Amino acid sequence: NDENWCGHHFAQANWFAFGRLAWNPDYDDNVITEQWIKMTWNCGDQTLATIKEIMTPTWESFVKSQTPYALGMTCSAKDHFAPDFPKRANKSWKVTTKAIGNERTSHGSDYVSQYFKPNRTMFDKIETCPEEMLLFFHLVDWNHKMKSGKTLREEFFEGLRSNIELSRRNIALWQSLKEQLDERRFDEVLSKLEKQLEASEEYYDNGFRFFSEIIENGK
Repeated sequence: NDENWCGHHFAQANWFAFGRLAWNPDYDDNVITEQWIKMTWNCGDQTLATIKEIMTPTWESFVKSQTPYALGMTCSAKDHFAPDFPKRANKSWKVTTKAIGNERTSHGSDYVSQYFKPNRTMFDKIETCPEEMLLFFHLVDWNHKMKSGKTLREEFFEGLRSNIELSRRNIALWQSLKEQLDERRFDEVLSKLEKQLEASEEYYDNGFRFFSEIIENGK
């Protein structure tokens, strides 16, 4: 009997995009996003731009904070929401005081052999593996130098925190639209954004504590 089957007004954008791309996989995602915003919020150009600014970086931020560099599952198996790094460690992925990731190359499980060339060759070498897939294929030293010039450890911890910063930014952006949107849906989305901030802080606190103990103490 729920009026909102997705539970979150913005989650409905995923179904809309899926339908549009199923019909035409080459359709421009920016156009899809703007179409959904216009039909859902019936708003002017400035409000549309702000809502799009809220939506655009959320996927990348979520990945950085929960599955960095394709590490794998870090959430609880029970609810797929709460953080559970200890239960996932050395099952979904490996972590030691020296390194983190998975050795799926030809020097490890050889999982990489299931891919066709040239992807197989690209994924197999740490020098050519795309960083967004790095920890899925490689067990990487914490001191490995990333393209940014920072170490994996530095970028990894920054990524864990990124969802907190984005959540705070999105709450401020959403609050700026209060006079432009209907009160009910404005309040419903705001409550979800506030919950996201709380969950992001919990995820970071758990991840920072878990990985810091591993790196510093070898626990």
